[in-house]
Amino acid sequence: MTSDSDTGSAAGGNELSYKTAGVATGDAPPARRRVWFPVALAAVYWAAAIGMARMEVSTFVRFLTLTAILAVVLLGFLGWWLFTRRVSWATRLLVLAAVVAAPVVGVLLADKSLGPITVTVGLPIMFAAWAAWLLLARKASPAVWRNGMVAAIFLPFLAFALFRMEGLSGSGDPDLHWRWSARPGERYASGAIAPAGAGASATSVPTTQGAPTTPLALRRGLTAKPAEEFIFPILAEGAADIKRKGGYVPAGAHGEQDGLGTHWEVWSYAAALTPMEALEAASLDGAHFLGLEKEI
Repeated sequence: MTSDSDTGSAAGGNELSYKTAGVATGDAPPARRRVWFPVALAAVYWAAAIGMARMEVSTFVRFLTLTAILAVVLLGFLGWWLFTRRVSWATRLLVLAAVVAAPVVGVLLADKSLGPITVTVGLPIMFAAWAAWLLLARKASPAVWRNGMVAAIFLPFLAFALFRMEGLSGSGDPDLHWRWSARPGERYASGAIAPAGAGASATSVPTTQGAPTTPLALRRGLTAKPAEEFIFPILAEGAADIKRKGGYVPAGAHGEQDGLGTHWEVWSYAAALTPMEALEAASLDGAHFLGLEKEI
């Protein structure tokens, strides 16, 4: 039989073993760690992300919805972690500092083309990695458990240092490529991509096949839908009303695809503007707002 004093000694010895291992005594023994709540939060976010990707939902609505869910996951994760009494305050604050520092380090190391993508995409991956580690390392030693959490928090953001972004896909997802791979413009300049119509006869039909835009277009996920569901003709009609009443309609872009955004804007204007009006929007009207109309 084991007496109460023996049991107490065993418990004390277990606690002492954590002390000698350099781990705060407030950390729970492996068998007592409960992680269902953070795992459920991460699962809810990714279930929503995968589900909305398979639904006919506009990019803007999907972005706002997933951002709201991510905010709930963030608050839930941090609230659960800060009030987990089975973990010492030293460990709680260490991991919280990692959550704050990891996105900052990731942004500093990432290519400038990624912009906020490092954070907006990195956070959901971080929560998934954190939850996965909590689930898989439930019986790990306290030191491995703690250090593994810090690694799971940093690694998703550090991984973005390996990529650059070439705009967004048709579904609104970042179009990522290896950071040091040749860009389409560089491939075109080096001759790796043949110019449009190279080797074609003078009477052949113009085509973009082989142009640097071709691989970009093929990479974009396109969804077929009726023409009346596109908003560009409506915007073009508004631009035409402004221009024909003496106003100015400059063309602009939002970085969806490097080098093509302004072209897309002018093409969309052509749904209601005449070709000459669309060209004026791409040149004279923009120059007017910059005070450079006399320079053209």
